Amino acid sequence: MRFSSLLATSLLFVSVLGARASAQDAASEAQARSRSAQAIACAERVHRDLGRQVQLLREARAQLDSSHADARRDAAHMVESLEQRIDDLGEALRACVPRRARLEPVVQVQEHTGTEAAVGQENAHTQRVEGDVALSRYVHVEVGERVDGHGQLAAGEVRSMMRQIGSSLERCYDGLAERSHLERGTLVLAFTVDSRGRVQRVRVEAQQIGDSTFNRCIRHAGQRMRARSTPRGGDVRFAYTLRFGPATHAQ
Repeated sequence: MRFSSLLATSLLFVSVLGARASAQDAASEAQARSRSAQAIACAERVHRDLGRQVQLLREARAQLDSSHADARRDAAHMVESLEQRIDDLGEALRACVPRRARLEPVVQVQEHTGTEAAVGQENAHTQRVEGDVALSRYVHVEVGERVDGHGQLAAGEVRSMMRQIGSSLERCYDGLAERSHLERGTLVLAFTVDSRGRVQRVRVEAQQIGDSTFNRCIRHAGQRMRARSTPRGGDVRFAYTLRFGPATHAQ
């Protein structure tokens, strides 16, 4: 009798566990169904927008063969604008899936040789522009450096370019604080000044702040920088490590 009672209790326990597992599975399936529907709708919107940008890029590329200099110049500007728009769509596509579904980025270290080996080391390609200075109340430059390129641009000119966007960077942080109440974080704003003095290849790298809207705001602010003079000898690339949030004080 004891064995029969124990067996019955065990069977009841297994039955209860099975019912709970079935309920959890059903809830998980419902959530997955809802997430997949949202992801499909979001990805389809990005896909349609990407298709339009690719078509415009084809048209701009064709216009680069025009016999009119003004048309070619306009096409070159259009290509740059469309490249940035496509880059933004990459961020929009990432936002189509929940943050927990994204894999953590894997940092790969690539060994360079020759000229490339100079990048990121203290040599002719690396030059400190400034460091430990406030751009605004909540935006602080930890270090600004020249990191690549064959050109030369006066450090004062680069510092002036960053001051142009100090208030814009502050507004990006204000928006972040309103959304997530995040107090502090750093990122690297990297950009190239080409031989004509135009700012290109603006990127946000090594960010501790995983808010795509904030990072996109920072990149757009960087794109608004303008150089008053042109580099000597070619393009030059800079990287600014920026800290956002209230300043910390040593105790």
